Amino acid sequence: MNSKIAIVTGANGGMGRVITETLAQSGFEVVMACRDLDKSIPVWQKISEKTQANIHLIRLDLSSLESVLQFIHEINTRFTHIDLLIHNAGVMPSKALESDFGMEYTMGVNYFSPYLITTALTKMMPIGARVVNVSSLMYRYGKITPTIFNSLKGKRYSRFNAYANSKLALLYMGIDLSDTLLKKGITINVCEPGIVNTPILKMGNRLVDFLANLLFRPFIRSPRKGAETTIYLALDESVAGNSGGFYSNKKVVKLPQKYFEGEERNLLRTLTQQYIETNQITL
Repeated sequence: MNSKIAIVTGANGGMGRVITETLAQSGFEVVMACRDLDKSIPVWQKISEKTQANIHLIRLDLSSLESVLQFIHEINTRFTHIDLLIHNAGVMPSKALESDFGMEYTMGVNYFSPYLITTALTKMMPIGARVVNVSSLMYRYGKITPTIFNSLKGKRYSRFNAYANSKLALLYMGIDLSDTLLKKGITINVCEPGIVNTPILKMGNRLVDFLANLLFRPFIRSPRKGAETTIYLALDESVAGNSGGFYSNKKVVKLPQKYFEGEERNLLRTLTQQYIETNQITL
């Protein structure tokens, strides 16, 4: 019998390590999809030794279209099926950057590349497979505008706005794909982990980071606590067959109707397809 295959992006980070280890201990063969292989190898070795599971380490730079397409090709070449896809990786850069395909960096990494990977890899997912998007409560402050994909280099930039916009887009992706995927027997759900003690919280200012460490971090969630809802959506039988939901603390959260019928969701779908067609991206 073929083993169950799981993919975890950002698997070498705090929550990613916890998720990877838990899935390996639950009987999954896990693909750790990570940007920096040198930094990831010690994590891969430690989890492999601890769980005695089959763990694969494959490079994935979500800011590079070439890397994303190469990753998709490698997964298709090396595996016959994928049972679980977890979009855990996320960035919140302190300055305006752009992906190698010209998109605003945070949106490219946190939303657009995960969208491409999901669109491609769900083609090899069997009935009962699951997709989990790790969003953030910051989605509440996000906005989808006609220029959402445009580079912000040289323009006014707020790391918090860029992050919120990308996490709202990731939420919309979960809602938007749920009906289509459910017809194929695949579920997709979105969760927020709370404020987790990970490097993404660093502000890039020594004084601010020192004060945050002193006063703020002791009261926020550990990566293990932050990963609980993601693991719940990945493994728990009680959510089998449920799709398009938003979860917090292992419970479904009822979202305002605007997130299901609003113009922003339709705009994001249109902009995404236009970008794919304009750049002739073939999956």
